[in-house]
Amino acid sequence: PLDHVLKLPSTLTFSPTERVILISSADSTGTAIQLRDKNAFAFTGLFATFVGRNRFVTLTDSLILLQSTSGNSNETKQLTLPAENIQRLLPGPLGTFLAVSPQTVFLMDGTSGRVISSIDAAGVKYASWSPNFEHVALMAKRTIYLSDKAFKSIHATHSDSTGVKSGCWDVSNPLGAIFYYTNSFHLKYFLPQGDSGIICTTSTPIYLVR
Repeated sequence: PLDHVLKLPSTLTFSPTERVILISSADSTGTAIQLRDKNAFAFTGLFATFVGRNRFVTLTDSLILLQSTSGNSNETKQLTLPAENIQRLLPGPLGTFLAVSPQTVFLMDGTSGRVISSIDAAGVKYASWSPNFEHVALMAKRTIYLSDKAFKSIHATHSDSTGVKSGCWDVSNPLGAIFYYTNSFHLKYFLPQGDSGIICTTSTPIYLVR
């Protein structure tokens, strides 16, 4: 059974084109599970993140592993960490991923492992890209950093004393992109220009997913 292999799942990534789910374990075994056609396959590493159609990366203590799957065959390529103390991997635009250290987030090429660009942002745990990948929100425990697809600088920073729970982008507004996010008590907005505010109070914490 799956729960015999995987304990304390911490991250989940879905590929809509392949209809495949990646689940990463938070325990000491460092296991990533790929669910495909009702079958489960185990791989080494944490924070499994898709970088292509049949390719994903995982994080170990000393390396980033690029995993390629095709049918029943698997190939693994080692990528060098961009810095010491990389703590997690997060999704990026197609063919890329984010590698997160305590003070810096690196945008990485998903094939070569080359650093494309980087941003100084402390304590980042999650990333939310707009559907067109023109904007990105990097979320720490109590801070949100907004940037764009070039990923070279922070355009706006917002602090929330009660803690950021979740967030997602809306690019359908004719006035421009809007980042919606939640904390324990409110649904809020944060704009790339730096404006922010409360939309409504929530009776229980809610989590935004796109």
